[in-house]
Amino acid sequence: MPSPESAEDRYVHCVKLSKKRVWLGLKLPGRRMIERAASAANVQPLFRSGRLLNECYQGPPWKGLLSAAVCLDALLDEEDVEERIDALADVCEFLKLRYRAHGLEEPPAEELLEDLAEGVVPDEVMPERPDLAINYLVCVLDALSQDEKRIGNAEAFATAAETLRDLSDDTGRLLAEQQYSDEDWAELSSQWDDAAGWRRERAA
Repeated sequence: MPSPESAEDRYVHCVKLSKKRVWLGLKLPGRRMIERAASAANVQPLFRSGRLLNECYQGPPWKGLLSAAVCLDALLDEEDVEERIDALADVCEFLKLRYRAHGLEEPPAEELLEDLAEGVVPDEVMPERPDLAINYLVCVLDALSQDEKRIGNAEAFATAAETLRDLSDDTGRLLAEQQYSDEDWAELSSQWDDAAGWRRERAA
């Protein structure tokens, strides 16, 4: 687990971040994620401009989590294992950079993947703990993107992708709900449901 610190410190560290980012790599993480999110769902009304990647980094924290969730949902229709691997790795690197997340030291990633194959996440990982939820996402996405056998198993991959999608979606939605007034949230919530159509399926 990350070094001991108060719940408030962890929240600030992962969520209330400076808008400035410095990236020295050749490609900014998140481009593949945004490409899939933008083409797979009606997310545009939730963004102020067509520059989705820029807003995911510099806008409210919930935008990055929603885009990650929509990308993971789109991967359910992707049959190419290499494409799945590349997309999972891209989402993982985006979350690391955007939220300064480093993953979890315990329990071991392999143990987390075993539980994830059954749609199970640790009890303490929940949307109400965005710091822990994001670090968990980074940990399992990193491990899963390197496990070609699991990714190639259609049933296991679908379970994992749906579970991670729902966690990212629920965490981002909770952060957004806390940010807006009841009136503004009512409008945003409707747009969110249009972008995240699987929410209606879960409620049915």
